[in-house]
Amino acid sequence: MAHDELEKCKIGDIVRIEHCRKLSRHKSFAVAEIVKPARTWTDPETGETASRFAVRGFSASSASKKDLLQDLYLKEIRNYKPDAKASKADVTTKEFAAPKVPEVPKNDINLEADLKAYENN
Repeated sequence: MAHDELEKCKIGDIVRIEHCRKLSRHKSFAVAEIVKPARTWTDPETGETASRFAVRGFSASSASKKDLLQDLYLKEIRNYKPDAKASKADVTTKEFAAPKVPEVPKNDINLEADLKAYENN
């Protein structure tokens, strides 16, 4: 990896690099000059410019299909109209009812009698 201080280099450029002080963990080279710039290609329909290496990654037919799908998708999004909101008459709600209070558990144990019997022994 080489450091491009002016950020002039593009993908596909042939450059001359020089060894320099370590600039980061992976960079110890810097771009000295661009020997041969990358060839570029301009799309006649859109006017976009791409380097020769970027053009290799796709064919014109797949790019046009992608644009067609994207156009259809955007058209559907623009034409989408959400359903009418429900009016208050259409919505039914229930009255709030508090839950029942649980009963206190009943004990059949007579603590007073048990305590007196314990103290007498």
